[in-house]
Amino acid sequence: MKTFGLGLLAGVALTLIVGSVMAMTPVGQGALTGAFNVVARSEGSVALQDLKAPAFPDVVSPALDWRLRAADGTEADMADLFEDVLFVNLWATWCAPCIAEMPHIEELADRFADAQVAFLIVSEEDPDTVTPFVEEQGWQLPIYTAQSIPAMFQTDVLPATYILDEMREMVFKHIGVARWDDQTTVEFIENLLRSTPHE
Repeated sequence: MKTFGLGLLAGVALTLIVGSVMAMTPVGQGALTGAFNVVARSEGSVALQDLKAPAFPDVVSPALDWRLRAADGTEADMADLFEDVLFVNLWATWCAPCIAEMPHIEELADRFADAQVAFLIVSEEDPDTVTPFVEEQGWQLPIYTAQSIPAMFQTDVLPATYILDEMREMVFKHIGVARWDDQTTVEFIENLLRSTPHE
């Protein structure tokens, strides 16, 4: 019994000594108190329900599987396009702003006629509606129709324009009408072409 009592006293004394040493050292303090000191040192408390998730940017997946129908009835797939830059414009025959900006898109397309830039002017309307309308307007742009629009291009407002790089990742998005033959657009596309590596 005497031996047990001495052992108990020695254990208590050792615990007190270790605790005192740890309390006097920064590492010991951190080990003993952990994250609770963070709240204790703050002026107010933070409730778990007040925490919010960080705002991550949207990750735009490449559009590689999109079937389009040309005015002559032939089909095209975005995955088969070899150009370094894609200029995608969503429009409709009933959309006055779409029609207003189309001559400027045509001027831009003419500017890059000999470059690695593909222009996809796409409507979700029926081909029987789109084809005669385009002929009446006299547009020379490559006009397509599509039965569905990939999620990355979906919008409630027309016109909508997107520019994709060689990896088919979206590098520019504009919702609404614009003057696309402006020098700022030309320089943006030229910079994309220059930054595209070629073997």
